[in-house]
Amino acid sequence: MKTNILVVDDERDFAKMLSERLELKGLSTAVVFDGFKALSWLNENSCEIVLLDLGLPGMNGIDVLPRIKEAHPFVQVVILTAASDVNIAIAGMKLGATDYLIKPVTFDILLGAIHDAQARRIGQEESLRMIETSKMAAFGVLAEGVAHEITNPVNVMLAAAGWVEDLLGDNIVLPAEDRAEMFSALAKIRDQGMRCKDIVAKLLAFGGRIDPTPKSVQVNDFLVSMIKKKGEWAEQLRVDIQGEFAADLPMIFIPPSLFAVALENIIDNSLDAMEGKGGVLRVTTSLEDNFCNLAFSDTGRGIAKADLGRIFEPFFSTKEVGKGTGLGLSICYRMVKGMGGEIWVESKEGEGTTLSVRLPLPPAN
Repeated sequence: MKTNILVVDDERDFAKMLSERLELKGLSTAVVFDGFKALSWLNENSCEIVLLDLGLPGMNGIDVLPRIKEAHPFVQVVILTAASDVNIAIAGMKLGATDYLIKPVTFDILLGAIHDAQARRIGQEESLRMIETSKMAAFGVLAEGVAHEITNPVNVMLAAAGWVEDLLGDNIVLPAEDRAEMFSALAKIRDQGMRCKDIVAKLLAFGGRIDPTPKSVQVNDFLVSMIKKKGEWAEQLRVDIQGEFAADLPMIFIPPSLFAVALENIIDNSLDAMEGKGGVLRVTTSLEDNFCNLAFSDTGRGIAKADLGRIFEPFFSTKEVGKGTGLGLSICYRMVKGMGGEIWVESKEGEGTTLSVRLPLPPAN
């Protein structure tokens, strides 16, 4: 259960009593008794509001406050202290506190401050969502323009490469070495042209320019089709793709176009991670409660622990420069979340990665 409020106060009896009264009002609480423990707790847990005493041992509230706001900008901090110096209040508000209450304070006034802080947090999150929505709308328009400007010349380039390849095969006599070099160059043109088209497709997907209409989908059929599509590439990489699918998997109601893009990006990432070494990609489906679970486990190079927290960020990539756009997993994250599901990654550097997806099943009739 999510914690609503963290009480930070060195007066243990007061802090525990306040926590109990807030719990009776339906608010989930946690209690710590000094500034260092507050910061440590927040690094491992989440909450909406911190009730912060200023006179804390070790690190006082004025020192704790900016550290909270820097690391957790949406957490609302209500200063609750016995100090009555107005300069301290001003300092606290400048550092990002939502409100300042002087002990002793009536419980009703404290509840009012908590409700105001909750409203402010919701407002901040809504503002951020509106900004992100505007950015994504602008990005989508830009992506469409880029797709049009890039796709046409890339298609011409690929067609011309195919035409030259046909000529070389039928009419032109060349030494074997020159012929091999020409075919190699044409293959590179074709591969890089297809890479350009793939990047454009990812930009369109990230910008939301894919049909979002939901339909009834059989996940196993989707996966079988996708694995077959990637079969030739997997063979070239010496990767064995193994499927283990739940036989009783029901239909789920999701946008098939978005789902296909998400699955392709996930499998592409797994295959990329095994380039140069080969390995196994194990794809499984299962049922749990009211969810369809998918797991993609590879034996690739894994992800460094320091990078795990950033892998769903747009344009963040652990691949070499020129080998990744950093859009694949961010696209998957947006799409899976948009379908009402969950997505997460577990990895150990040098040993492999497992990406898991949970999608909600339709309610039983």
